[in-house]
Amino acid sequence: MTQYYLELPTEDLLNYSYTTTLDNKEYKLTYRWDITTESWYLTIAKADETVLLAGVRLVPWLDVLYRYTKEDLPLGNLYLIPTSYTFPSSPDVLLTNLQTDFLFVYNSVN
Repeated sequence: MTQYYLELPTEDLLNYSYTTTLDNKEYKLTYRWDITTESWYLTIAKADETVLLAGVRLVPWLDVLYRYTKEDLPLGNLYLIPTSYTFPSSPDVLLTNLQTDFLFVYNSVN
């Protein structure tokens, strides 16, 4: 199993996208801040921008990919892990300081 630390947006960017490689495939990750729910949402697309997973709310400790089995999605686990407090924690913590207070970790199954 290989572990990757993925880039997170800074608090001054309400929409942020970049391309990364997971399990030898290229993906575009887009983060979007929703002011109404005060939450970050993630969209995963293939390199050609075909959307594979749209608008999944980022919740600490919850695997973003756990209930999705779409063929082109990465096969591993994708977690938002807090760096400033310990488990168990409320899933409703404020995610305003995403880049400084969290790590986004992908655990490959290969």
